[in-house]
Amino acid sequence: MSEQRFFHDRYNLRRAQLQKLRDCFEGQDAIREGGTTYLPRPGGMPDNDKGHAMYAAYKGRATYFPVLERTLRALLGIVFRVLPTIELPEKLKYVVDGVTSEGDGLVESLRQSVLEALHMGRVSFAEMVAWKSD
Repeated sequence: MSEQRFFHDRYNLRRAQLQKLRDCFEGQDAIREGGTTYLPRPGGMPDNDKGHAMYAAYKGRATYFPVLERTLRALLGIVFRVLPTIELPEKLKYVVDGVTSEGDGLVESLRQSVLEALHMGRVSFAEMVAWKSD
């Protein structure tokens, strides 16, 4: 079965901007991998093998300070300075320890959701449910 992805038109309009936010959060390696998107070639650099080697060296020396990641992690620490109290009915207590398919607990899932909301300005949830027929 092949995976198909469809994106809302408003998401498509902001896709490049959202990718820049993700790259900034990922840090220096992602910025360097972005190449000329984030670090344009200087005007005097030739477009030949020597110029490509010069640009690779130029890009390798570039530094990026991870201000965005550090700021968001600090904000996340402020939000979760006091862990939430979770009260669930007995039938739902199993989700506290494993609410995601990766086995993350409910508090970790909340942390990731808050981080995503701080980072991207929005967060979405998708649930996959395997129905059992009686």
